[in-house]
Amino acid sequence: MKTVLKAKSMQEEVVPAQSPKPANKASPRPIEIKRLNINLPRAVFEDLEDRAKKSGRTMTEVMRVGLGLVAIAFEEERKGHKLIIADADGKPIREVVLPK
Repeated sequence: MKTVLKAKSMQEEVVPAQSPKPANKASPRPIEIKRLNINLPRAVFEDLEDRAKKSGRTMTEVMRVGLGLVAIAFEEERKGHKLIIADADGKPIREVVLPK
């Protein structure tokens, strides 16, 4: 049996900081947005920018998806599971090993 886990992009939960929506019964409570500045080597920044453009996402969205995937990876690693990339038929083609 296959188990498919989706990384949370948190896109549905994000409320832009400049236009918060009031909380009421009809809409979910706004989530507090925190800004994070990170320093990246130029090559990593350009890779992130390229992946965002090719996927039609913003760099922030790509980072959120990446964090969601890392959360899944860490949890499965904690359980002693391996992370495997499989083809459409479920045949393993690559193992993902997290750096320590």
